[in-house]
Order: sequence, then structure tokens, then C-alpha cells
Amino acid sequence: MKQLVAELAKQRAGLKDDVSHLIQESLKPLETAVGALRDTVGSFQARLVATETIAGENFERLTTAEATIKALQAQNQTLLDHVDDIENRSRRSNLRIVNIPEGSENGKDPVKFIAELLVECEGPDVFTEPPELERAHRSLERAHRSLERAHRSLESPPFTGESPPFTGEPTVHWRAHRSLERAHRSLERAHRSLERAHRSLATKPKDGKPARPFVVRFLRYQQREAALRGSRNHEVKFQGSPLRFYPDLSSALARKRADYNGVKQALYKKGVRFRLMHPARLGVTFEAQTFTFDSPEEAQEFYKCRVAKE
Repeated sequence: MKQLVAELAKQRAGLKDDVSHLIQESLKPLETAVGALRDTVGSFQARLVATETIAGENFERLTTAEATIKALQAQNQTLLDHVDDIENRSRRSNLRIVNIPEGSENGKDPVKFIAELLVECEGPDVFTEPPELERAHRSLERAHRSLERAHRSLESPPFTGESPPFTGEPTVHWRAHRSLERAHRSLERAHRSLERAHRSLATKPKDGKPARPFVVRFLRYQQREAALRGSRNHEVKFQGSPLRFYPDLSSALARKRADYNGVKQALYKKGVRFRLMHPARLGVTFEAQTFTFDSPEEAQEFYKCRVAKE
């Protein structure tokens, strides 16, 4: 019996050692895998920390860039407003006269033609003698066409690096360069003489189409104001056509003022007095009070809340 118990104890100890060894052998791959997984997680954690750091730095840079962009946009808008203001100030002595029939100048100097027209149409109450106007010039179409032809001549044949043999006649490129120089001189003369009574620089319209407006620059601002007031006080006609006088505005300011057209029409239908003030503000007289609006949206809101309900 004692021998049996000893044998069982011996087998039990051997089985225990075998099981322990088997478990240890089985756990080694798991330990290796867990160690590799731990290293991978540590690497990911380090990369995540680096990414968070970079993201934080980029966010700060983005915030700085956005602030800089906003500041530059505000500065750019201020500069654009200043440029537009300067452009409109340079046009203060200008007037646009609409409805003068095409060809009515009949080859006459536009300055002299407009000066005589103002005396004839505005009458002695406004002008007792022809007003003083600056120089005049027609459209730059011809000079631009000459310049285009010269550039086309320069495109062919290509230059090979060698001078062509002299044949007694100017070469294509020599003629083209001469034509180009003449075109540039013509453009320079045209730009120098573009002041100050001329048709708008558009292609001459076909028969039956509206005539191009005349742009007139007065030497004296008071005479410009007199011509504008005279056109508002009585109808001005030339060759049976009613003439309309407008201030000469920049395209940007003209668009801003045109944005009020919708609310102006609505006010006119309601019989409400209004006036467009410089540069682009709307003054409205309603119920014995005067209101001033700096944007079409403000004027439209006022119309909906106050005028439309009447």
C-alpha cells in the first residue's frame, strides 16, 4: 500500500511538472505576441502625441493665417474704396450726355460741337457763351486694330537667328516692327488726347441702335453744375431727341447706386419723396421726417415695415 501511494505521488509530481512545462511552452508565443503588441501600441501612442502636437501647431498657424487674411481683406477693401473714391473725384467735372444722334457732329471737333450744343439746347439762361471744355477724341478702335495687325505680322515667319538676305524690299519683320511702332505712337497720341469730350469708347452702333453717350469734361466745375441743373429744370432737346444728362461715375459706384432701383420704384409708386445722395445713399422723406440709408437692404426693410403698410 505504501508503495502504491508513493508511486501515485511520484506520478502526480511528474504530471505536475509536465503540465507546468506544457503551459510555459504554450505561453511563450503569447508573451512574444503581447510584447510586440505592446511595442506597436507604444509606437502608435508616440505617433498620436506627435500628431496632436503638429495639429495644435497647425491650428495656431491657421488661426494666425485667418486673422492675417481678414486684416488683408479689410485693408484691400479700404484701398479699393480709396481708389474708387479717387476715380470718382477725378470724374467730378465730367458729364454723360445721352441721346445725341450718331454722326450729328458731321466731322466737327467734338469739343466745339458739344460747346455749341450746350449753348443752343440749354439756352441763354444757363450759358450765354460756349462753356470751356478740354480736348476731345473719338474711339481708339483704329489704333487698336493697327496694333493687332502689327502683332499678327510678327507671329510669322519665326525668327531663325540669321538675318534674311537683302532683296531691295523691307522684310516682313521690318515692316511689322515699323507698323508696331506706328500703332504704339498712335495709341499714345490717342491716350494723351482722350480728354475730354468724346463718345464712349465702344464700337459705333448699327443703324437703329441707341447712340453712344457723349462724355464731356468741363474745365470749370461750376459750368458742369449749371449744365446739370439746367437739364433738370427743363427738357433739353437736340434735333428732336430729348437729351439726358448724368454724372460720370465709376462702374463700381454706378453698380452700387443701381442697387437702389427696386426700392426707388416702389417708393415712387407710393408717392414717397426720395433722393440719391453721394456716393451711394438714399434719402427718404416720409411723414414729415427724413431718413437716410446706407444700403439697399436697409431701405428695403424700411419700405416693408413703414411705407408698404400705409
